[in-house]
Amino acid sequence: MNYKYYLRILQVGSCLAVLSLLLFFSNIFFPFIGSKQLTFNIIVEILSAVSLVFLIKYPQFRPKFNLISYFLLAYLGAILVSTFFSSDFLISFFSNAERMFSFWQILHLVLFYFILQISFRSWQEWRWLFLSSLAVAFIMSVYSFYNLKPGSLLGNEAYFAAFLIFNLYFALIFIVKDYKPYKWVYLAFWAFFIPAFVAADITGAFIGLGASLFIGLILVAVFYKNKLLKLSSIILSVLIVAIIALSFSFPQASFVKNNKVLRQISWQKNTFQTRLLSWQAAWQGFSDNPVVGVGFGNFTPTFDKYFEAEFYNHAPNETRFDRVHNNLLEVLVTTGLLGIIPYLAIFVLIFIYWLKLFIYYKKNYPGFLRSSLSLVLLVILSAFGAYFIQNLSIFDTLSVFMAFMILLAYFNHIKANKEQFLPQEKNYKYKELEAEAKRKQVDWLLIPLLLIFLAIAYWFNVRPMQSFVMGISGYKQILAGQIVPGLETYKQGLKIKHPFQRDMYYAVTFLAAQDTQGLFNGLSQEEKINSLETLLNFNAELLEISPENNAYFLNRAYLYNKLASVYSEDNDNYQKYMRLALENVDKAILTSPNRVDTYWLKGQLLINLGEKEQGLENFLQAISLNPDYSKSYCQANQAYLVVDKKEEAWPFMDKCLEKGGVSYLNNSPILALAVNHYIEQENHEKTAQVYERYAKINPSQENWMNLAKLQATLSNWEKAEKYALKALELTPESDKESVELFLKIVRSKQVQ
Repeated sequence: MNYKYYLRILQVGSCLAVLSLLLFFSNIFFPFIGSKQLTFNIIVEILSAVSLVFLIKYPQFRPKFNLISYFLLAYLGAILVSTFFSSDFLISFFSNAERMFSFWQILHLVLFYFILQISFRSWQEWRWLFLSSLAVAFIMSVYSFYNLKPGSLLGNEAYFAAFLIFNLYFALIFIVKDYKPYKWVYLAFWAFFIPAFVAADITGAFIGLGASLFIGLILVAVFYKNKLLKLSSIILSVLIVAIIALSFSFPQASFVKNNKVLRQISWQKNTFQTRLLSWQAAWQGFSDNPVVGVGFGNFTPTFDKYFEAEFYNHAPNETRFDRVHNNLLEVLVTTGLLGIIPYLAIFVLIFIYWLKLFIYYKKNYPGFLRSSLSLVLLVILSAFGAYFIQNLSIFDTLSVFMAFMILLAYFNHIKANKEQFLPQEKNYKYKELEAEAKRKQVDWLLIPLLLIFLAIAYWFNVRPMQSFVMGISGYKQILAGQIVPGLETYKQGLKIKHPFQRDMYYAVTFLAAQDTQGLFNGLSQEEKINSLETLLNFNAELLEISPENNAYFLNRAYLYNKLASVYSEDNDNYQKYMRLALENVDKAILTSPNRVDTYWLKGQLLINLGEKEQGLENFLQAISLNPDYSKSYCQANQAYLVVDKKEEAWPFMDKCLEKGGVSYLNNSPILALAVNHYIEQENHEKTAQVYERYAKINPSQENWMNLAKLQATLSNWEKAEKYALKALELTPESDKESVELFLKIVRSKQVQ
């Protein structure tokens, strides 16, 4: 086969690999991730087989290695080494279905990088790859508007914003590359990308893009001789710095609060505070394993170990981080010095090579600073800067790292062929590459190599998808209340072995452990026992894979608690399973000692076992870990009421309400007791506060009307009207007169 056919196959395949980002298979676990990554892997594996035969037959096409390529391989090697020192080898080597970003996936992206260097030989070819990426970003932007989904087909706003940054710069490359009139049509991409980028509303992305523009302006000020251009760049640079500094210093100023972008820039944002706590945990984890790290993608045990209860003040419902949310620290803690050195070296070398290229062209190209080439180089370096800076608040993903590999491969193409970019004579014609095969009789190798790589593709990509399809089917059955047949379907899916089975085990055990829908209510005792034992077996598989996982221990405790509740309290099995639940809670506490909610569960279990005082001590321990967390007081109130210590219970309810924890009160009998308590205390404010929560959980004409009257007593006329209207909706037509009269009185008071 002629080299041209090989090149076309590789070029088309590479464009298809980029287009795989558009895929979304709704019938698999984490479809926004798996649909793309598994398909991308298959394409790269096929292209790798073609590349091997191509390079054997035409060795002159082998990629030109430089230090960037060597350090990229060193970084990949460090990730591989870290997997062998990880407490969870599978997650470090293959990752999980939610992220799909560990050694195995990065290996495919690095292979993609080398395939690009082999395949694309001129701008005429490169532009099709860039256009593929622009097409993907364009379709995603339109999709995000049409479906009102800021995360678009990537499923996450941060991933989408980072991908758009690259494509803003890719479009800019087309605009600055030459002086053809039609080039301005590429600004049409910006018309879609910028609104989608702003709608994603990601602070780190805003800062990354702003910082990259700042880098570009500084470079213009340093290298360009035009005084007006220099002055303009300096003024704009100072303006960017001043605006960001003022936004941080005066977050309450009107010009900041009224600007969608600037109001995101604040030290006080909950997302920034949780990231700070995550970064602190990462640094402590690095101190534990400074050389090889804790294992790539294996930050979860470190985060759990160093979790601080302060986290609940900022994000009480999102207390599990499996990524550091700072790629530098992510690499540092998971691969240690062995990984961070080559990773940072890549960016240092990018700048050194860029500087050498800039100086080379300035020396050998008299009109360089007025040429499109100088602008292309500025755009490329700014794009690298944007990627690096925005990654300080997020982590790498398939879409973003793929865009980085595309830009890195193109930059290396310019460096390796720098003479081609010098101006040519007017009558110069581009010479089409001619290549002669060094080993002519090797095409036959393509079939066995394709079979080998297709086998890899089947085992690591097709089988997971098949398994996921069956798993989702079983999961839907379970959600619909068909637990017994659903678990059987689930088991069939689990029979298909693949590296991502943990996600299937975890999804269903977490669903059952945190059951808020009463999934087990319709089952007989025997069915409940069999189902829970099956789920406990699934959980045991998880602990076999990752024996120090806090979430797995907690789920196991909840499942044992449910199993115990199947039996009466005087049954030996009740005591047995309660003790096993308690044992797993203690293991969970050992892996993450500052998780407040774990102590609530332990306290509840001890009370159920009759050890009331010890149980109450755990609720007090939870409060001591974070005295500002309102939910702990709400939980303590409930615990004290359960053990019939009412006088001691109500001060906890007072604290629960004072600290804004009323939304955590979901137990109707407890709320009813609280209403009566505050009526007796003649505390109308707290009575109204608790009654409002009670009425939301138990909406009825009587409750809304009582609440409306209570608000009227407090002269809260707007609230009185609001709740009276809710009562009116539920009032029979024949009885509406009294409610309407009440509304008339309330509205007259509002006018006064």
